[in-house]
Amino acid sequence: MKQVKNMSNIMIITQSLTGGGAEKLAANLSLELAKTDNVTIVTYGENSKEYDFAGKRININRTGGKGGMIEHILNAVRRICDVRKIKKEINCECSISFLPQTDYVNILSKIKGEKTIIDVVSNMSFVYPSGIKKVFRKYIIRKADYVVTVSEGVRSDLIDNFQVRESKTKTIYNSCDISAIKKDCLEEKEYKRISNQLPDKFICSMGSFRLAKGHWHLIKAFSRISNNIPEYKLVILGDGEYREKYNLLIKKLGLDEKVILPGFANPPYSIISKSSLFVFSSVFEGFGHSIIEAMACGVPVLSTDCNYGAREIIAPNTDFKRKAESFENCEYGYLLPAFNMDDIDCSTEISELEELMGNSILEVISKNSEELIEKSLKYVEKFDNSSYGKYWKDLIEEIVNGR
Repeated sequence: MKQVKNMSNIMIITQSLTGGGAEKLAANLSLELAKTDNVTIVTYGENSKEYDFAGKRININRTGGKGGMIEHILNAVRRICDVRKIKKEINCECSISFLPQTDYVNILSKIKGEKTIIDVVSNMSFVYPSGIKKVFRKYIIRKADYVVTVSEGVRSDLIDNFQVRESKTKTIYNSCDISAIKKDCLEEKEYKRISNQLPDKFICSMGSFRLAKGHWHLIKAFSRISNNIPEYKLVILGDGEYREKYNLLIKKLGLDEKVILPGFANPPYSIISKSSLFVFSSVFEGFGHSIIEAMACGVPVLSTDCNYGAREIIAPNTDFKRKAESFENCEYGYLLPAFNMDDIDCSTEISELEELMGNSILEVISKNSEELIEKSLKYVEKFDNSSYGKYWKDLIEEIVNGR
């Protein structure tokens, strides 16, 4: 088929098209870029439930195998060779990778005339504090032609701690499909699925059950105030490695009838929209995608002021390096001091910050939030997929064509 003049041949590399935020970003980007360019998506596996995407899909089924380290290295080499071959076949002009597991494949498979872009979605100093993994990660990031970050905080971290040149970095905030979120809020598909477990009033949170998300702090904070608000329950949408620990903590705190862990909801928006408050309890982040999703659902947001992203969304006119020292009433929500990086604590002891979170929840749900919600609904439009796609298209045009 004859290609339309000025269409670029773009490759997007992602582990899969399901699961986490990075995979969702890759899928969203394909939908926007495919409107004007030739897009090829390379993945490492297929799943039954995947995000909507556009473009030609090529799956490289190179599993880790059972051969230990040698087999993993061989599979990595095979992936690099496979991707380089595909790049040559499509005459790839620009390749974009999401997550470290695909970044090294992207960089080491580069062909002549191609420009490589890495999209960094996490706080690299937390993920790679030291050691050989940090050295290798730094090498891969610095070899990219351009590095896109999901927040100014992540960008600053790469410049300061990974010695990435400022001139080859740019922040493009995460996006979401605002119209799809509003549609789901009206259709109530997932809400109806678990509505028999929910009271009229509940507080909501969402994310994988792992260290970064800090949900055990929220559970403890809620235990501190549950007797003050007996009509409320806490609903945490998600799943993961900490589920058993959370169940144990809930039992210890006597919250069996007060905290609900219904698993992931896809999509989750009709559930979030019914809540009185969305609490973002992360210990560290790259951006904080669920904050903008909650805003789009018409729900007030209380968040930790973690590194990074939350302040850039909730208090965009403040210095992103500033940190909340107490409860902070901001332009588009509320911020709290961040928790430290200690691993999960399943004791019944409540820390000062957890007590502050509990008291802050009480304060926010007692407020009239109509004005904040109305303002946030208008503000969140800037994070719509259409804006996200335009930022990326402009960047690719600049990198590929030097314009």
